[in-house]
Amino acid sequence: MATKSASDSPWLMSPEEVTRQLHTLSDELLLTPPQTGAVLQAATDQLANWRVTGEGPPFVKMGSGPKAQVRYPLGGVRKWRAERTFSNTSMANVSRFASLGGFLSSGSIQDFYLAAFDEAGGLWEFWESVRNELDIVEVRWMPMGDMLEGFRKQALQRHADAEAGGIGDGLRVPSIAGRETGI
Repeated sequence: MATKSASDSPWLMSPEEVTRQLHTLSDELLLTPPQTGAVLQAATDQLANWRVTGEGPPFVKMGSGPKAQVRYPLGGVRKWRAERTFSNTSMANVSRFASLGGFLSSGSIQDFYLAAFDEAGGLWEFWESVRNELDIVEVRWMPMGDMLEGFRKQALQRHADAEAGGIGDGLRVPSIAGRETGI
């Protein structure tokens, strides 16, 4: 007996058609766990496990207590899925971290993270460099240990520079006439 596919029936939708239809819906739409499971192709039991561990998409409790209904905002489901879409396996290892804080709190010393470098060789957390619209000349994956060591060295250098300036020496700033003045 031949197996039926989505194209064999006018009321069955292929995964591509489900995705196409989802793009027409508002991010504010609240999905039930079974609906969310269908979108993510995950069992409702898996969604329940993710709610306990915090690994799944964001959800809303529609009341208080352990039996309160759960809904998933479609926009959160879309974002969660996009954050877990990779083009290669080395990206998958690191991209589970949405921020440096998440990386530092749950990553291991062997994990890699995207580092950005400015013209002066300054080390920046990648997303911070994007948010601050910095002029970045190099981006590369770095092990957590190396990145933390780089941040530590930069902090020590800033401290040494501040100490070398001395307290009370004044800060030199351009004057209105173009000459430096002490503050």
